[in-house]
Order: sequence, then structure tokens, then C-alpha cells
Amino acid sequence: MKIIPMRDLKNTVMIEALCEEESSPVFVTKNGYGKLVVMDLECFERITKEDYKRDMYMLRDVYEKIENECGFLPGNVYVYNKEIEKKNTYFESPERFDSEPIGSALYDKNTGNFHLVPREYDSYLSQIVKARDAIYNELIKNHDFDKIIKGRGNKNALQLEKYVGVEKDGYIYLLCFERLYTHKTNVHCMLGLFQFYSYPKKDKNINIVKGEPKGRKTYFTDICYPNSFRDGKKRIKESLNGEHIVLNPKNVPSVFDIDDDNISKVCGAFIDFINQKENSQA
Repeated sequence: MKIIPMRDLKNTVMIEALCEEESSPVFVTKNGYGKLVVMDLECFERITKEDYKRDMYMLRDVYEKIENECGFLPGNVYVYNKEIEKKNTYFESPERFDSEPIGSALYDKNTGNFHLVPREYDSYLSQIVKARDAIYNELIKNHDFDKIIKGRGNKNALQLEKYVGVEKDGYIYLLCFERLYTHKTNVHCMLGLFQFYSYPKKDKNINIVKGEPKGRKTYFTDICYPNSFRDGKKRIKESLNGEHIVLNPKNVPSVFDIDDDNISKVCGAFIDFINQKENSQA
């Protein structure tokens, strides 16, 4: 699936070649939001056949199963853009990016977690890996923790989910390179903004929570994600063994702006997050 801005429609030769090359609809955006779909005649004839309609019904069934499981649906993936955020007053203000087709693999019912990643992400992934390695090395060099983990992600499209993890005094602390958040009934991902997590090591993951609804294994959205990607948003939820906390830190650069000079800012914010948790337990 290819996404182009509205201004590219002026280049009709390029559009014709793109439609033929993609053999699928080309999505046209205006101000970062979907507006039009362009396709060649062969593609149009193919997608109107019964097998395509059947596939769409199957996709709808996947949506319904996910919503019945957790009450939420996979949303969009956005790439953080500072200038667009300043100009745009909408809730989901940063620039929209292509999101993976919705499928069962994007929702993990064992943990209650959503995995939302862009289809084409290599350039972003390389920047995330660079930031992860620099932050990991800084923490190893200058701080003493029970354990420091360099999260490598999986081998498929979900490998974007890299992180730096710290174990200290019975808690796990995660520094993540994308923000997952809820808006209305959807779970969205903001790629390029940091998000911090903490939870008791005894919980192992996020699904041991007081007040768990009958018949539902997980209670993830009340634990994990704030209802905004904005800086300073925080969510706290009590589990059987302590608190689960997620924080969108303030005054740190985006993942894509990070360099040697401001690695310390990100690490400092993460250490403050850990220390605040420890001080609240004292």
C-alpha cells in the first residue's frame, strides 16, 4: 500500500506508473489525513470481485474479535513531527504515517497488548537502534542497577518494539521509543516520542491487576496507556504486587533528534522516573 500527499496528483505520469507498479489502491492524504484513493482499471476490477469482498468481511470479523476481547481496536501509527504538532490543534496532531493492515498478530491476547508498527520503517528503525544503544551504554557506564536489559524486539515487523529495561528493588523499569496511547475506542502509536513504564517484577507482565473483569484475562488499557501522547501525561494502576505506571516524560528530545549532547537528558529523565517511584515507596 502506497501513500502520497495530495500535491503529487499534479504528476499524472508518475501516478499512472505508481498505480501500475503497486497493483493496489494508492492512498492520497491531505494535511496528513486520508482523502482519496487512486487506482488503475485492472485494480478496480480485481477488488470488486467476490473474493475481495469476502476478504473484507473476514477483516471485519478480526476487528470484532479484538474489540470483544479487550474493548478497544487497533488505531493509527504516527511519526512525531515537531513543526506539525505546533501548527495543528487536533488531538492527533502529528503527521499520520502508514499503519500495518489490521490482523490478529497485532493484538496479543496473552498480554492484552497492541503492536502497531509502520509498514515501511527501516529509516526510523536505524535511528531507534542508535538511540537505544547510546542510552544503554550511558546507563551501563554511569549507573548501578540490579540488571540492565537491551530490548532487541522480535524478528518480524514488530522489531520496532525495542526498549531499554532496568531492574531495581523488585521493579522493572522500561524506556521505550514510541508512545502507545488510547483515544476514544482506539489504541494509537506515536513513533519517535519516549515513554517510561514501571511495574512489579512479580507481575512479570501487565496482566495481574486488581479488579480484573470476569471472563477477561487482561485489563491492559487501564494499566498501560494514557489517553494522550502529550508530554506529562501519566497513568497509575494498582496490581496485586504494587503499582503499574506509564509516563510521557517532559523536556526530552524526540528519538529522531537525539545525539551525543542530549543523551544525558533522556537518561536523566529516566533516572528521575525511577527515583520518584522509589521515593514514593519510602
